[in-house]
Amino acid sequence: MEYHIKNPTHRAKAFKVHGGLEEVGPKSEGTIDVKGGLTDEFISLQALEGVVITPVGGEADEPAKTEVGAYEARETSPGWFKIHDANGNAIGKSMREEEAKAFNALSDADKAAAVSEMEA
Repeated sequence: MEYHIKNPTHRAKAFKVHGGLEEVGPKSEGTIDVKGGLTDEFISLQALEGVVITPVGGEADEPAKTEVGAYEARETSPGWFKIHDANGNAIGKSMREEEAKAFNALSDADKAAAVSEMEA
């Protein structure tokens, strides 16, 4: 599926495309054909950084309207925790209780940014 990407950040953004990876450089725009499309959650996480992703044929000035899921660190085994999304899917590596408490104390936007960094 093709998307128009507007990247105002200071870092390039890489996307899986047919045949490999394609980057949209810092402070630039581009149109890419993303293998398998992009999830609403991914688009929401990028929007937190100011990156505007719109399907080709959509309104280029309006970012996709998506809802950021709630993240929570939950105990998965005695003394070990993992971050879970709103659907209950585990994300990232296991952590200890101290890290889990610190993560759960973050705002929803900061949690989403932290998850985005983990997945990058």
